[in-house]
Amino acid sequence: MNRPGASPLVILHAMALPQEGAVPEWLHLIPAGKTETVDGRASGHLAPDVVPQMFAVGGDRAARVPVDINHANAKRGGAGHETPAIGWIVELQSRDTGLWGRVEWNRRGRDALENREYRGISPEVFVRRSDGVILGIQGASLTNAPNLRGLTPLFNTQEQDNMEKLLEQLRAALGLKNDAGEDVVLNSIETLKTEAATRKGQLAALAKAAGQADDAGHEVVLNAVKAGAARAGDKGSAEKEIEGLRDELTKITVELNTVKAAGAREKAEAFVDGEIKRGRVGLKPSRDRFVQMHMADPANARAIIEGMPVMTGEMTAPAAAPKEGEVVLNSVDNRVASLLGIKTEDMKKIKTAEAAEVM
Repeated sequence: MNRPGASPLVILHAMALPQEGAVPEWLHLIPAGKTETVDGRASGHLAPDVVPQMFAVGGDRAARVPVDINHANAKRGGAGHETPAIGWIVELQSRDTGLWGRVEWNRRGRDALENREYRGISPEVFVRRSDGVILGIQGASLTNAPNLRGLTPLFNTQEQDNMEKLLEQLRAALGLKNDAGEDVVLNSIETLKTEAATRKGQLAALAKAAGQADDAGHEVVLNAVKAGAARAGDKGSAEKEIEGLRDELTKITVELNTVKAAGAREKAEAFVDGEIKRGRVGLKPSRDRFVQMHMADPANARAIIEGMPVMTGEMTAPAAAPKEGEVVLNSVDNRVASLLGIKTEDMKKIKTAEAAEVM
C-alpha cells in the first residue's frame, strides 16, 4: 500500500528487549533524527508535524496498527496465509528520543514477550522519497533480527549476566548463601574492608612496638617479635605468640587479596565485555580466557584485544530464509572467517554457539 510520492514499504528492524517478567506497554519505534540501519538498506527521519497523521497513512486501519511476528502480514498476507496480530498499536507519542507507540497485547503477544521468544520490535513505515520524511507507520513485528540503530533498549541481558556472575563469585569468596542479595554482598564487602583496615592498623602498631617501620611487612614484624622474644629468654611463650600472630597476619593477607581479586575481575569483565559490544572479532567465544588474562596482566590483555579487528561494514541478508535452527553466514561473517583463516563450517559452529548463549 503506497501513497503518491512515497517509497515502497520499508521494513526497519529495531531492538527493543522486554524486561524479565514484564510486558512493555510503550515501545520505542523510531529514533529521533535520521534513522540508521545495520545493513544500510533504508533511512529516513521523523518530522514533528507529521506524527499526528501517521496512523492515517495506514488507510482503513487508522488509529489501530497491528503487531505481528516476523512481518507475517507484509510478507505472507497477500498470498492468503494466516497473519494473526499479537497486539495493536493504539497510540503514538512524540518524545525527545523519537516516536513511541502504546500497544494493547493479546494473550499470544504477552506469552511471546514473557517467554523472551523474540529479541526486538521492527516497525513497518512509509518514507517519502523526495526528502526522506517518515510519513506513516503501517505495522510492527516481533523479530530476532534487529537492524534499526538508536533505540532505547528495554532489557540489557549482557549487563545483567555480568552482574549475576560477579555476584556469584563474590558470594562464594565471602562465604555467603547462593540467594544473598546485592545489599548483603555489599555490606559484607564493607565489613571486610573495615576489618582489614583495623587489622592493618594493628599490624602497624605491632611493627612500631617491635621497632620496625609502620608499613613493614608481616614477615619483617614476625621476625622482629621472634628475635625480641628470643633475647628475653622466653622461647616457649614467644613461639605461641608468634604462631598466633602468623595466623592473624595470614588471615589479613587472604582477605586483602580477596578484595583485590574481586576488583580486578570487575575491571577485567567491564573492559572485555565493552570490547565485545564494540564488535571485536573472535573475542566473545574466548571471553573468560581474556578476562583471566586481563586480571593477571591488564596492559598485555588490552594490547592484544585492541589489536583484534572490529566488525564493521554492511551486512547482507541471505537470499532465502534459513530453515528453523539453521545458521546462515552473511557477508561480514564470511569476511571475518577469511581474515582469521577459519573454515566456513567452523564459523557456522561459532555462530551457532553464540546464538545458543543469547537464547
